[in-house]
Formats: sequence, structure tokens, C-alpha cells
Amino acid sequence: MRALLIFMVLWGHLYAMDTRSTLNLYQDLLSSLIPKKVIRVYVPDQELHDVFTHSVSLIPVSQLQEADIVIVPNKTVYERITSKLASQKVSKFPLLFATDYHLLDKYPDVIGALYWRKGRSQLLFINSRLKKYGISLPDKYQKYSVERL
Repeated sequence: MRALLIFMVLWGHLYAMDTRSTLNLYQDLLSSLIPKKVIRVYVPDQELHDVFTHSVSLIPVSQLQEADIVIVPNKTVYERITSKLASQKVSKFPLLFATDYHLLDKYPDVIGALYWRKGRSQLLFINSRLKKYGISLPDKYQKYSVERL
């Protein structure tokens, strides 16, 4: 019984550390893309949405037209989101940022991706897509920017 309690406490601490580090990473990354104090993020992934609820600068929104940026986890969600944006005739499209390399490769309106490969996080941006939106990356992210895939 005692071992189970210790395991649960340790797991809770590890989860909290992971949540905090993920939140810190996204706060720094997204504030580099969108220079605003409060960034409205549409996050269809529930786990990531829950992480963003702990932030004062990244505010999860439930309506696409309210978002500054959309975190796109997969092809199905991408297609649903872009279809919804087109049908709503949104005046200003939010930035699209992926959590899957294949979305960055396949869809030219996705500006970058933060994804996992071989147990490591990978970050990648496409220069021409950043230029299209007038985004200039800070020096610390320049090494993750490429001309093409």
C-alpha cells in the first residue's frame, strides 16, 4: 500500500514537471511567432488544451475565428479546421502550427511543427511560410528554420 502511494505521488510530480516544461516551451515559442501579451490558441487536442489552461499568456479558445494560432495535431483535424475557416469566411485566418511533421510537409499553410521523432522533440519552420505572414524568428529559433523540406 505504501509503495502504491509513493508511486502515485512521484507520478503526479513527474506529470506536473512535464506539464510545466511543455507550457514553458509553447509560451516561449508562440510568443516568438505572435508578439502579443495574450495569445488566443485553438487547441483541439485535449491534453495540450489542459496544459494551456495553466497559462496567463496562452489562452485556449473554443471558436476558430477567435484564435491567433491553431495547433493542428493530425490530417483529419487539419481538414476539418480549414474547411470550417473557409465556410465561415473568416477575415483573418489564424496561423496554423502542427504537432506532426507530415502536416508541415504536405500543407503549405502550416508554418511550423513541434513533433517527436525517435524519442526527441523536433522543431521546424519553413522560411517562405514565415515570410508570408511577416514573421521574423528570434536568433534562438533560426537554426530550426529551413528553406524547404
